[in-house]
Formats: sequence, structure tokens, C-alpha cells
Amino acid sequence: MLKEEGKIDDDIIKKLMHWRHSGFSVHNKARIAKDDEKGPT
Repeated sequence: MLKEEGKIDDDIIKKLMHWRHSGFSVHNKARIAKDDEKGPT
């Protein structure tokens, strides 16, 4: 999408694809059940 809009080029895409870590992480210490309307206390 960003390439189609001219926001980034193939060089930037190549650099992003070769990053060791994407920066995305998931914190799962606090879990909330699907039927929990109140949330964590």
C-alpha cells in the first residue's frame, strides 16, 4: 500500500524485510476472559 502511494520505495522495503526484530511484541501477563465484563482488578 505504501509503495503504491509512493510513500516508500523498493530500497526501504528491502531494508524493512531484513530487520532482525520487527519491534512488535505481545504482552500477555494480564489475561481477560471473553465473558469478563469488568476486566482485570
